[in-house]
Amino acid sequence: MARHIDPRSLEEVLECENIVDDRTPDYYYLLNERRRVICNAIRSLTATQRRRYLMHFEDGLSLQEIANIEGVAKSTIDDSVQAAQRKIKKFC
Repeated sequence: MARHIDPRSLEEVLECENIVDDRTPDYYYLLNERRRVICNAIRSLTATQRRRYLMHFEDGLSLQEIANIEGVAKSTIDDSVQAAQRKIKKFC
């Protein structure tokens, strides 16, 4: 059974250090599996959701900064990022 992955920090998810202590074959298997799951989840997003999600969680931009860049309301960005999170959680 797959372990729940919190999509908030892709870097933490991809590290897998909390699952296996040593860099054994199991470590690399789990690392690759988690990467596959996260990549599939991100691919399932619309282009707009994917862009906004990555700008916020990967690039560290605030919702307001993204809104300013895209010329839309902060609430629009918030709705989009939350929708992306819900979709990603379904995969994880």
